[in-house]
Order: sequence, then structure tokens, then C-alpha cells
Amino acid sequence: SALTGVAAAIPGGLIVLLTDGRGALVLASLAFAVAAALSVQIPATRVAEERTDTLERQELRGSGILLAATAMGLLRGIVGFLTFLLAFELRSDDGEAWKFGMVVVAATVGGVLGAVLAPALRRSAMTEEKILQAVLGLTAISGVVSVFAGTMVGAPLLAGTVGLAASCGKLAFDAIVQRDAPDANRGRSFARFETRFQMIWVVGAFIPVILSIPAWIGFLAVAGCAGFAVLSYIAGQRAVARGDPIPDRTAEMRALIRKLRNGDEAKPPGSVREVDAG
Repeated sequence: SALTGVAAAIPGGLIVLLTDGRGALVLASLAFAVAAALSVQIPATRVAEERTDTLERQELRGSGILLAATAMGLLRGIVGFLTFLLAFELRSDDGEAWKFGMVVVAATVGGVLGAVLAPALRRSAMTEEKILQAVLGLTAISGVVSVFAGTMVGAPLLAGTVGLAASCGKLAFDAIVQRDAPDANRGRSFARFETRFQMIWVVGAFIPVILSIPAWIGFLAVAGCAGFAVLSYIAGQRAVARGDPIPDRTAEMRALIRKLRNGDEAKPPGSVREVDAG
């Protein structure tokens, strides 16, 4: 799919130059229509006949998956943030089409490299956790370098790096879920995680929409977020190695909601602990 995106960018760019963008919109509409017609022919299949059981919930809330999901969520938020940051930054400049194209090509090439790099790193005995940490660290370094390189060089550099990190990191995360939750329904599990990641992408993208952020500050923000993600990931793994539990914030929130619905907030602390123990 990544290679198809690169291949389609070439005629798409030519059509934009020749038709002032209208031809590209027509071509994209036709492509989506053909894809929709083909998708209708896919047979409907229920991949999860039974509801989520206790074993599946416990596996998906394991420390390894929770830590990886948090890191991957922050990485997906960086993708959304950088996408709109660069879109508004280049638009506020002179808006030349080739600048947008350069950033898009860099991000696409990065995605292709990430899809190729992840399996190669795994074959070299590098664990999935190390792969995810490595691409987050690379993103942090690239963000700092982009600040000093300037927008013209830094924008495509950081876009390519983030594209590589997102592609490579997603493959690593999927492998972690398959390894640590063998009894979970993969289709249902991946759909849930991907929905969360997409929501975080929207949150990240919303920030440069409501705030006017200079490019260099945005690059620093990307570096800081990626650096925090990799450091917290490493710290979390060390805590697990020491035997410290990783809190499941989702489960805690659900428990709190149940207590509020049952009126347990009005009971003394002792009775609440007794209810929980029961």
C-alpha cells in the first residue's frame, strides 16, 4: 500500500500541474468509487462470535501491551500534530505547491522505509519493544535537528522520520499484541486499539488548528513528546522488571464510574473497600 501511494503520487502531481488540481480531484473520486464497488463484494464475516471474556481482557491489560499502547498513542498524536502544523506553516508562507509535495513525498518514503525496516530489525534479534523505543528516540533527535535546520530542510526531514516511526512502530505494536495476548480476538483487539490511536491523532491535529504555532516551536514539541514517550516507556519496563504494577487507568475509571452509579461515594472508606474486596 505504501508503494502504491508513491506510484500514485507521480501521475497525481502531473495532473495537478496540468489541470490546477481539478483533474486530481476527479481522478481521486473515480479511484474511491472503484474501491467502494470492490469493497461491497467482500463477504460479510463475523470474526468475533463471542463476547470478550475475562482471559482476553486480562491479556490485553498486561503491562507490556499497556506500555506499548501508551507509547504508540503518543506517536500517533505526533503524526496528527505534525500534519496540521506543517500544513498551516507552509500555507502561511508562500504556499508553493512543490513545498507541500516535498513534505508529502518525504512522509510517504518514510512510511515505505518503516514497513521494510521493522521486519529487518526483528530478524536481527531486536525485540519489538526495542524497535518501538528506537523509532521514538529517532523522532526526538530528528525534532531537535529540524529546529536548527530550518523549515525548508527540517519539515521534510521530520515528516520522513515521523512517517518511518509511525509505520515501523505500528508493526512492532501489532506484534506485541499478538505475542502477549494470544487468546484475544485479533480483529476485535486491533480495531479497538486503532480507534484509540485515531482519536489521539485527532487530538494532536486539533492543537495546531486552534493555536498558531511557529514551526520551530512545533518541532521542539515533537521532540519533547517523543522523548517523553521513550523515557516513560523505558521507565515503565524497568518498573515491571522490579515487580511494580503498572496501573490500568481504564479499569480504574470504569470502577470509579460503577461506584458513582451505585452511590458508593456516600459510604465511608471502609465500606467501599469491603465492597471492592467482595
